[in-house]
Amino acid sequence: MHTRPTSIATAFAVGCLVLAACGGDDATPAVTDPPPATDRATTATPDAAPDAAPATGAATTGPAETDPPATTQSPAPTTTAPVTFDLATLPELIERSLLATTDATIAPLEIARRLLGFPYDIPVPEGSTLYEASVDPGFYDDGDHFSFSYLAVAPGGVVPDIDITLDDNGPGSVQIIEIWDPIMAGLGFGRQNSTASDPGEPGGPNSVNHVYTTPEPQGIFNGVPGEVQPVFVWSTEDLNGWSYRSEVEMLAGYQVDVAIATAPGAGVPIPIVAGLLELMPVPEGLALSDADVDLRRRSPDSYDADLGLVYLSVFLEWEAAPGALGALLDFYGDPAGVFADEALLMAGEDDFFDPGTIVRTEWTEYGSTGHRLGLLLLQRYGATLGIEAGSDPSAPIRISLQVQIDPAAGPLTPPPS
Repeated sequence: MHTRPTSIATAFAVGCLVLAACGGDDATPAVTDPPPATDRATTATPDAAPDAAPATGAATTGPAETDPPATTQSPAPTTTAPVTFDLATLPELIERSLLATTDATIAPLEIARRLLGFPYDIPVPEGSTLYEASVDPGFYDDGDHFSFSYLAVAPGGVVPDIDITLDDNGPGSVQIIEIWDPIMAGLGFGRQNSTASDPGEPGGPNSVNHVYTTPEPQGIFNGVPGEVQPVFVWSTEDLNGWSYRSEVEMLAGYQVDVAIATAPGAGVPIPIVAGLLELMPVPEGLALSDADVDLRRRSPDSYDADLGLVYLSVFLEWEAAPGALGALLDFYGDPAGVFADEALLMAGEDDFFDPGTIVRTEWTEYGSTGHRLGLLLLQRYGATLGIEAGSDPSAPIRISLQVQIDPAAGPLTPPPS
């Protein structure tokens, strides 16, 4: 997560709201960052123009072990259609996301598009199953950056061999050329280069990425103007970190990374975040300074495995000026009044003494600088609103919203009016 320094007034009007808008558990960490690359494994495959046929060579004689995606691609404009998001669809969508981890008839791209607003139609081979997906925004003085990524387990959990000692880094690398070069050409992108990743040794497990760029990066992405950055398509023999996390089995698969750069404050091209921003009241003048959206996978032996082996975590943060703690506490002082539309977002939690029933919540103080308020999204998904002043009186005060959406979280009985 990255933040852009913000300058917020030390006082604000309590009655003025900006309709604007979480965190995990003990789950297995998400494997969403691209594996590190090493210069010694750069392939000698020639660059391909956007309309070029897949590269050929010694390594291309090995057949790809996975069927290409069943998709029809037409040349795409430099803009992408907005992806709208209705928070009321969350229960169905998170349940479908869970099914997508085992049901090969549900395309992983469908979940990445519907849940996170993945900005391009870049599928993985038919028969793959969803592993994880994420969006990592960064907010900076000179512009904002949104990194979209989704991972999928290959059919059978195996990809063709990736090996830097073989031509073009092996048949696993050639498979990317054969499958994704035509797809990316249809979207106006051309392949530039590929790099095999550490350990990069015979026997692996290894990874390889291919980079695609477009001469026309400008577009409108989920309603926000910006520029697409180089797109990375990965094949990895160890998608789930088996080699260093002692998972039960090693799963191989694919990862697609798309990053969008925008002007500062141009908007947030993440539909679910846009939906939460409309619900979350914040004092006038505060801008979103940090965020994370992750569809994560738990280990079967995880503490919360009974809630579902995948869950959606959303984290949003704003910064207020030093010394504004009192004004913030006044602003949020009446939780029931601030979160008045209780069917969508309310101050409440599952009653410990009467499970399945909502009990209203009040602010809890942690030390002298931290404050927490339990919230419920759609009267079923737990959330936390936090205000943290920290020990440094000159540091900004942070306001955070964390939401965790579990497939097994059912609707709760509302409290008496």
